[in-house]
Amino acid sequence: MTQEPEHQGITPNTSAAELYQLAQSRPDLRPQIAEHPNAYQGLLDWLGGLGDPQTDAALARRNAPKNDDAADPDQPTVPIEGQLATPVTEQHTEAIGPARTPEDTQLTQALPPRTPSQQTEEFGAVQQPHHQQPSPKPEPQSDFDQHVYGAAAAGYPTQQPTYQQPAYPPQSYPQQGYYGQPAVYDPEEESEPQKKRGGAGILIFLLVLLTVGALAASYFLIFGNPFAEDQEQAEDQEQAAPEPTEEPEPTEEATQEETEEPEEEPTEITSVPAPAREDNTVEIPEGVEGVEYSYSGTVEIPEDETLTVTAETASDEYVIAEGVETSWEFEYQEPELERPLPENSLDITEFSSPTGNINCEISEDEVRCTVSEFDFDAPSGCTDGATFRVDQDGEAEFDCDNPVSSQGQELEYDEITGNSDFGCQADFLYFECWSQHSGNGFEISREYYELH
Repeated sequence: MTQEPEHQGITPNTSAAELYQLAQSRPDLRPQIAEHPNAYQGLLDWLGGLGDPQTDAALARRNAPKNDDAADPDQPTVPIEGQLATPVTEQHTEAIGPARTPEDTQLTQALPPRTPSQQTEEFGAVQQPHHQQPSPKPEPQSDFDQHVYGAAAAGYPTQQPTYQQPAYPPQSYPQQGYYGQPAVYDPEEESEPQKKRGGAGILIFLLVLLTVGALAASYFLIFGNPFAEDQEQAEDQEQAAPEPTEEPEPTEEATQEETEEPEEEPTEITSVPAPAREDNTVEIPEGVEGVEYSYSGTVEIPEDETLTVTAETASDEYVIAEGVETSWEFEYQEPELERPLPENSLDITEFSSPTGNINCEISEDEVRCTVSEFDFDAPSGCTDGATFRVDQDGEAEFDCDNPVSSQGQELEYDEITGNSDFGCQADFLYFECWSQHSGNGFEISREYYELH
């Protein structure tokens, strides 16, 4: 049963990934991690920011300038393959583990030399090429990852700085806690690029294609064309078949005689109904067979303009006889007023009675008057006075929802005022207002009212 990284110690072979995990889960090992050769710069920066005195001292020793010439000549050195021999210092001994006893040394010397693979098996793991291991699944970022690895961290750092490892004895370490270590994914290892095999497949395909072509060509040379007899039989049948007799092509005249049909004469329209006029509106006839007018429905004649209406055939199946009227013009006519104003009328549109009890307003659409105090019966809603109104074509009526307030100008008795559509007259006993177009209006006073 293997141990988790947080339950293991630190060895010279501890990878950057294991150091990364131990730095989070084992605060007591952080000074050793700070001096470990596999600790990368991002992890060292994070350790330096923790403010731990022991960790800061370890970082100071790591960053202290090294003088190779000042090394103690009495220090024993053990060469490592591919590296120069360097003295084994106390710093290295602390990173490796507790000092070994003479019995451990004799036991180690008594053992036969072991290969790197055997050393790996001793620790309970088999070293395998990095490119055969599946890529670890990214894990969610933590605050620690963002500080150490930056925004791109996910699981383990994607790139680690490399540092020169100091020389350690190549023999195994008999200390307890180093046996049964599982193989750990090392992010420093880079997978070897896989070789592309597309070129070999294409070459094999071309060779097979050439072989098949050569075999087919050899077959035709030896046995001849197997389809030659079928082609000869087909040619003989075509020669033996009687040639179809050609029928004479019809002439253009005969074709025209067959295709031409007698043309129907269009229907003649001998009369077109004229539009009907009423005052300044024109009513266009509807449902006239074969006739289409330039307007439809009821059309108003623009003021001070002329309306022109035309008619034409709806399709080629009809024709309008000569002399039939197909165009009409309608000129705008000033409407006849039912009760026009006299020539000496005023043009005041907002006024009050001499007593101030009646107030009136005249607009383009209506005339409205309010009796403030009255003695007659009025609708229940006339709380602010009884208001009367009349428009151009409608009848006079009550409209107490919109009362007229007092005006600044007075309409004296026997005076008449108005605009082009309405008129009002002030009499000593009453006020009267009306529509000049329809003649409808109202007569009002304090004592009575009359709608006409």
